[in-house]
Amino acid sequence: MSFKQFVFNKGTRFAVIMALCYQVFMLGIYFYGYHAIPGNVSALTVAFYNGDGAQGEPLLGSLAGSLPYRVTYADSLDEAKEELNTRKIAMIIELPEGFFEGGAVNFYINKSNPQITVMSMQQTAESIVSALNERANPSSAEKIRTNYVFSNPMPQPMSDQMAPMFLTLALYSGAMIASISIASVFKSACQKMNKWRAFAYFEALGLMISVIAPLINVGMASLFVHPAFSLVLKLFAQGVLFQFCAFQLTAIFSLLLGSYGSLVNTPLLMAQVLASGATMSYAIMPVPFKALATISPIYSNTQICYNILYGGGGTGRHELRLVLAGIAAAMIDMLIVYLMHKKKNEKIDLDRISEESAMAAAAGTAVAESEI
Repeated sequence: MSFKQFVFNKGTRFAVIMALCYQVFMLGIYFYGYHAIPGNVSALTVAFYNGDGAQGEPLLGSLAGSLPYRVTYADSLDEAKEELNTRKIAMIIELPEGFFEGGAVNFYINKSNPQITVMSMQQTAESIVSALNERANPSSAEKIRTNYVFSNPMPQPMSDQMAPMFLTLALYSGAMIASISIASVFKSACQKMNKWRAFAYFEALGLMISVIAPLINVGMASLFVHPAFSLVLKLFAQGVLFQFCAFQLTAIFSLLLGSYGSLVNTPLLMAQVLASGATMSYAIMPVPFKALATISPIYSNTQICYNILYGGGGTGRHELRLVLAGIAAAMIDMLIVYLMHKKKNEKIDLDRISEESAMAAAAGTAVAESEI
């Protein structure tokens, strides 16, 4: 083989295309997505609860007008706490009964949230306290009393706080690489056997990987995060469900486009990472990423892992989304097999299979680089 033939080989051309497209995908997605910070922080919601009747209304109205966030007024403190637990609101500010007779203002913050959300709420609470003290009596040494009520606390190490996303990203990347590689084997198998039998093998192998990979995934995480054994079992069961659903989703483009499916799977992975809810809350995301988060397996699983490890609500809602996404993807996979893949009697083209395997390896390398 001459150098020219080497350069213009299909596998080489694919690698060059991936390298060039990767620049557009990664920079376009991440620059656009993270441009929302800090501007979109104002989309976070703060709830006020007035337990001091008519006396507290003027003060809360004044505070609401000074905050750079969306503001709601809660009729029930318990209902507000439930919304805080499910991350629908970022903070509750309570004026309890008797506040003007020496009571304390209460700030409720759910720490099982992205750090930018938690830090923004803590800074806001501190600025509110300073403003209240200035308004009450700037020259007085007596300060307004405050209570900070933190729910679902997370450990301080950044590795612990990012663990839900790390667990999810590792499983999804593995599912994506597996679907690309196994799809190549599936296509060659269709030339020797009934396509539905080959598809059953394809799904069985995907299921086997979905059981084995979470064992390593959770085992590695346990070396750093140290969850209780009961939580390890929950993370493993969740990992099996998530990886199998992720396998179905990434298989759509692997079955449809072969190794070139990575041109779709890779940017889809990048976009879902940004829309995972680990680095920015749902409320802060640009509109396209909000739309993606509503159907994204990565977003749903990341939120579930937060709930398992550190606490939080809405697990059932996220589980339902994840299962529905997996079922829908599996149906699309079957439709692709029905419409596109047919049994062939001719001899298998070994050169073509070899080229597809090389392309799959190049796709795997691109994914590994994206995670760094």
